[in-house]
Amino acid sequence: MKYLVPLASGKAIGAWSLTEPEAGSDAGGTRTTAVRDGNHWVLNGAKTFTTNGHYANYCVAMALTDKSKGSHGISAFILEKGTPDSGREKKKTSWGCARATPRK
Repeated sequence: MKYLVPLASGKAIGAWSLTEPEAGSDAGGTRTTAVRDGNHWVLNGAKTFTTNGHYANYCVAMALTDKSKGSHGISAFILEKGTPDSGREKKKTSWGCARATPRK
């Protein structure tokens, strides 16, 4: 409910972060990894585009948590705006998407 209610009511904006430099939008090619560090997860990798990344309050990012399971070892992580070292970078434009703004 922490994320769903604000997103569904329009009080928050969500982002989607899947596309990577080497894999494109093929989820099975995800190279970003996530490793548990105590009570937290550390994500390491690069995303080429994050739709609505510039405006979002929350972002769902895909990362590989179990390489032995291949594409079934990919997990989704919710990142909140202001997460330390979340890597927000320059805003880019997207052809044909007037309302969705990708981030690199």
